[in-house]
Amino acid sequence: MKWILGLFAIAALAFSGWKAYEALEARTAQKEAVALIAPLVAYRDIYESGRSREANDLLLLAVAVLIEAENEGADPSEILRHAERINDTPVNYSDLLTESLLRNIKIARELELDTPENLELMSEGRSPIVGTGPYAGEKIEVDHIVPRSLAPDLDNLLINLEMMPMTLNRRKSNKVTQRAAQMAQKFYDAGVMLPSSFERVMEAKE
Repeated sequence: MKWILGLFAIAALAFSGWKAYEALEARTAQKEAVALIAPLVAYRDIYESGRSREANDLLLLAVAVLIEAENEGADPSEILRHAERINDTPVNYSDLLTESLLRNIKIARELELDTPENLELMSEGRSPIVGTGPYAGEKIEVDHIVPRSLAPDLDNLLINLEMMPMTLNRRKSNKVTQRAAQMAQKFYDAGVMLPSSFERVMEAKE
């Protein structure tokens, strides 16, 4: 009986040690991801850069970093919280940014953009390939939820970007869908969208 209890004790210690190791790995992954993510999502740097569509590549890079960290046990929302604190991101933008990037991670998982090959492509700022569903084999494009032609002030903001299969993106074109109008309302209420852009979007809404 004693030897059985001894085995249980050894197993418990081994399990405890393994869990501690996993926790350490997750903390390390989170720390490394925060260091990588912070410059990618720096609100002022992106918004004031003046370089059209720079945020498209940054979205792919950020999603790749967050997925790789999540695969190692880190929490993407915590990574973003720390990065936003480092960047002193305005609260009204911070919530929208977290929501946007978590949504894009979900899209990436659903379309199997999270394979090693696709993560490598995204880490290089290149389009991943849809791995499952009716659009399998298509390249991913970065879509402006609210059309940039109507809201150029949102052109370089990660909160207005979403990964989408090429066919869907081309079909959507510059239409202001119900969802786009809802997002525009959210951006306007948060104070990150110009009144003139908001008016144009509402007038063009389907």
